[in-house]
Amino acid sequence: MSRNATSPAAVRGLLPLLLLGVITVTIVTVTRWLPRQTTQARSTTTSSEEAVDSENPPPQPVGKPVRDEPYPDIREFEAAKTRNEQRQAQRAATMLADLEHRFSNERVAPAWASAKEAVIREANTGEQIAQLQASPRQLSVQCKSSTCRVEAEFQTRTQAEDWLTLFSLGLGSQLPQTAFNRIAAPDGSVRIVLLGQAP
Repeated sequence: MSRNATSPAAVRGLLPLLLLGVITVTIVTVTRWLPRQTTQARSTTTSSEEAVDSENPPPQPVGKPVRDEPYPDIREFEAAKTRNEQRQAQRAATMLADLEHRFSNERVAPAWASAKEAVIREANTGEQIAQLQASPRQLSVQCKSSTCRVEAEFQTRTQAEDWLTLFSLGLGSQLPQTAFNRIAAPDGSVRIVLLGQAP
């Protein structure tokens, strides 16, 4: 029998130690392996969720629908503009009626009336009026003691508007307070009645 041979009793004594070593190695191996598996599983789940999100993106907010009618501020602006034009027209009508009333009830001052009528007729012969061919086909001028009435007839509305602008500029400070009325005829001709008061 060899000297190095291990007796059965000695082997039995080593078995508990060998078993303890195997158990320890197994525990260490399992402990290291589980975290890696958990991390891989989480990574796989996250990748799958991202893939699903990329394939089915969340719905995007829809823009405001286009409205056919104007916005409130535009409607308010148009309404304010209309009201302002109505107020201006009302003031002009009131002023015209007032001047007409004064002219009708005013006595004539021959010297003043004659001089003022000459100034008004001269304003009607301006060079720009002739260039635009806006001279009235008929002109009537009558002054009293502080007010004057001018009546002019035109073939077209364009001539009437051009004449009114240039004639008013030509008068300057002679009749600073004026009001007028346009009267259109069915044939397209226009008659302007202008009343003014001297300072």
